[in-house]
Amino acid sequence: MGHAVGRGGEVHERGVVGVAAQPLGDPFGVRDDLAGPLPRSEGDGLGVDQAGRTRPSRREDQVRLSLGESPCRVSVGKKFDKLGYHAIDSAELVFDDYRLSKEHLIGGVEGQGFFQATGGLELGRINVAARGVGLAEGSLRLATEYAQVRETMGKPIAQHQAIQFKLAEMATKVEAAHAMMVNAARLKDAGKRNDVESGMAKLIGSEFCNEVVQESFRIHGGYGYSKEYEIERLMREAPFMLIGEGTSEIQKTIISRGLLKDYALRG
Repeated sequence: MGHAVGRGGEVHERGVVGVAAQPLGDPFGVRDDLAGPLPRSEGDGLGVDQAGRTRPSRREDQVRLSLGESPCRVSVGKKFDKLGYHAIDSAELVFDDYRLSKEHLIGGVEGQGFFQATGGLELGRINVAARGVGLAEGSLRLATEYAQVRETMGKPIAQHQAIQFKLAEMATKVEAAHAMMVNAARLKDAGKRNDVESGMAKLIGSEFCNEVVQESFRIHGGYGYSKEYEIERLMREAPFMLIGEGTSEIQKTIISRGLLKDYALRG
């Protein structure tokens, strides 16, 4: 299932459209470019802006999510040329006079879109943590294999202590990130709150991923800069882990807030 990300960071599943404005009747009228807001109201329809806000009250009460069927007035705009993450296309989606009836309101209650959208953040962070672990494990494998065949001074570089230390640190980081990711995933599966744990897993998973990938790149030397070797691609994929589902600074904020709440002084 494809995703489209608006300028403000909102995520729309294919066929799921975030619509909201001041209701003028039924059905809703939608005119929206995900790359920029195009407010509109028409007749008995609904004026919609790109941010999906319905009224100037509490922010979490301003979001509505609706599910639409095969959109006949949705077109694909500019496709973005990215550093990595090429397995999934990223492009603008343009909604032109797209109509939705009130029956398509997810959950049937207005003002719940914010909670519906943010309810998947913990899962998303665990997902990115798992992907980071996968990239790190792959980079470690590539570095370990290459170090055994690349020779300097008459022996494989894997026999040099400097390279051995690098591999040891890389392997330790991979195991630590994997353990934290699995812990957060088990809490999520058990239906327990895991905002702090998923934040920790994402923080360590993404940071360690980039550190391990870069060390593997260095072990490959000049060959790592060539598209002939897989590590070149992983060097382009790893940075996205630092951004997807919230930056490291966001994760640190979530973690610290959770700790201050759990260990708040009494009295």
